[in-house]
Amino acid sequence: MGYVAAFNGFDAVNLDTGAVLWSVPTENVVGVNLKVEVSEDRLYLARSHAGLAIYGLTAAGSVELLAEHATDGAVRNVHVEGHTAYLAINGSDEADVRFWDVSDATAPKELGTHAQSSGTSSDGLAVTEGYVYLGLASDLVVLDATCPQPETCNAGGQCTP
Repeated sequence: MGYVAAFNGFDAVNLDTGAVLWSVPTENVVGVNLKVEVSEDRLYLARSHAGLAIYGLTAAGSVELLAEHATDGAVRNVHVEGHTAYLAINGSDEADVRFWDVSDATAPKELGTHAQSSGTSSDGLAVTEGYVYLGLASDLVVLDATCPQPETCNAGGQCTP
């Protein structure tokens, strides 16, 4: 099964046939659903100016909205590793990577923000082998995935003791 973000909701799709198995509308959303990330039994939906929505997935294939979290700026992308969600957010004059603890999906806690003034477009986001990669309009930023506070990172984006 795969999940597809759509303008006004998201769909579960059979990857073998392409058939839509079920859809979940996201009513009253200001903006567009941009990215779906599934991690374990949770689905994370980047909802542009409506922030981040977290859904619980069940073995029976149903979903339950666990929480919605507004952000200042548009959530363009989300990636989850373990209990940390990384959000790419466009602001009015900068792009951010925000680190959130999502171990309790109903009450995520922001751990820190890395503001990037070199561009306002932050659609590209990947996390692998301990690094966060943020694709900006004119740059690629690489950060230490274990370092949510920029003041604890060195010039190369790695944590300092």
